[in-house]
Amino acid sequence: FRVQKLFLANMAHEMRNPLQGIMSDIQQVTDRDCPEEERTRVLKEVLADVRELNDVADKLMILARQESEQSVILFHPFRIDELIWNARTSLVKANPHFQVLFEITSLPESEEMMIVLGNELLIKTALLNLMDNGCKFSPDHQVKVCLGFLPDGQPEIRISDQGPGIAES
Repeated sequence: FRVQKLFLANMAHEMRNPLQGIMSDIQQVTDRDCPEEERTRVLKEVLADVRELNDVADKLMILARQESEQSVILFHPFRIDELIWNARTSLVKANPHFQVLFEITSLPESEEMMIVLGNELLIKTALLNLMDNGCKFSPDHQVKVCLGFLPDGQPEIRISDQGPGIAES
């Protein structure tokens, strides 16, 4: 119950920010006579907030579907480099002002080691969330994603940004 309560609080927070932005923007253009260029700017901001809300809703649906379809998370083989590239493409498509630099810092001994066993959908969701937050809170709206392989062949993904970070508390 504690985990569910924390999850719901986080989702409410994720949804509240864009909703408050939408309300503020709409109020701004309806409370006074507004020049056309200002109205266009505000509508673009509203659209960005709606996209953010849609993204939150998509994540909720993915988690709900995952939970309802099975009580056990199924693992399947997939290429980790392709998953990172697909997540990057999705994020930049939804947020054209974001930049995601992707670098492979070390290659495995064989190409087959690029294939990992996991739940592709959940890992992609986690990567998208980390990259999205990194871009949102970095002054340059940029993250760097590095894929490398440890000596034992296990993949290692590092995501870095120039944001303020998360307070330790």
